[in-house]
Amino acid sequence: MLSASSLEPLSISSIDDLMSLPEDELHQHVSTLQTLKIEGCYRLAILPHWIGNLTSLTHLKIGSFPRLKSLPEELGSLGFLQSLSTEDCSSLIALPDCIGSLSSLKHLEIGECPELKSPPEGMRSLTTLKTLEIFDRAYLSERCRREKGEDWPKIAHVIDITIDGELMQKAITVNIM
Repeated sequence: MLSASSLEPLSISSIDDLMSLPEDELHQHVSTLQTLKIEGCYRLAILPHWIGNLTSLTHLKIGSFPRLKSLPEELGSLGFLQSLSTEDCSSLIALPDCIGSLSSLKHLEIGECPELKSPPEGMRSLTTLKTLEIFDRAYLSERCRREKGEDWPKIAHVIDITIDGELMQKAITVNIM
């Protein structure tokens, strides 16, 4: 039995044989979890639905998941989430529309997810989003290009936008003396 009720950061990485995360046991013991990184678990194909119960979570990084096709809708319950990163998820086909419910999200990073064709409509609701980084050199990058991309209107409200290393939009600070 785990006894990690005050656990704040948790990193699960490079466990080649991991096919699923515990459904009942783990989430009962991580109520104070603030940072969760799950990376390099190549056989893992789904994230558990209980991820939405991690109400203290502020940072979530998901990386190197070649079998992950979608993120759970329960992600929208993470009211304190400030940073979300998805990298090297070659089968990820969509971000859930519930992403628009992430009222505290300030930073979103999407990298090397070639099957992800478009940001969800919910992106328009992310009024606290300050930075958006997309690096995939694929279809998503083209659709999100400033003023030319079909999906630019979904992300144009974001203050700082970088696509494939190119700054698309940057906040301008004016000092008045």
